[in-house]
Amino acid sequence: LQAGMQALQSGNLDAAENVFRNILSANSSEVHSLHFLGVVFCQKGNLDDGFALIEQSIRLDPSRFGPYLNLGRFLVGANQWDRAVSVLQEAVQRDEGSFDAWSLLAQASFFAGNADAALTAGKQAAGINPLNAEIFFSLGVYASEMNKDEAIGHYRNAVSIDPASFRAWVNLGNCLLDCQRVEDSIAAFNGALKADLSCFQALMGLCRAYGDLAQWVESLAIAQQALSVDPS
Repeated sequence: LQAGMQALQSGNLDAAENVFRNILSANSSEVHSLHFLGVVFCQKGNLDDGFALIEQSIRLDPSRFGPYLNLGRFLVGANQWDRAVSVLQEAVQRDEGSFDAWSLLAQASFFAGNADAALTAGKQAAGINPLNAEIFFSLGVYASEMNKDEAIGHYRNAVSIDPASFRAWVNLGNCLLDCQRVEDSIAAFNGALKADLSCFQALMGLCRAYGDLAQWVESLAIAQQALSVDPS
């Protein structure tokens, strides 16, 4: 089993598969080999068989956290949102301190259409790792449709942790612009351009903002700059 795990961690999927198959040929209900052979299959793109093996491992021993987390991760990657939510809820019940499980549950919940659940799970993840800019960016996305002010707070947290996160700067600028806080939005879009001088979305946000201020010369100049970035 240790040899199979080492092969899996080093990316040697064929060697890992051979080891886990050999173990299962001697003991077809060895739960760790079922789990990790399922991981191998999923990493090779054979999702149906991979899911089936991990689920078989869970049925034999539902107490373990790892199979739920891995199954949930692959379900998220396959855009099977409702199924992922169910599996990841089981994962966080088994390890409430897992940042990965909570953040994946937040993502799955959001794309399954439940933004409130996504915010709840995302805040759990942020509490576990408060220096992770990506989770605050995601929280901004989850909140943006329902509560712009809350989204602005999350995006501000993201850029304070990672000033190079141009996506968070752009989304912050868009939320501020939607709230008619035009001057603040200009500062946010400029923050994005400091991180990426050719950020088309930031340039278009600035174009809108200066248009809202009726500063048409500036708006036109920025529109021309945006066209130089993306002539299409």
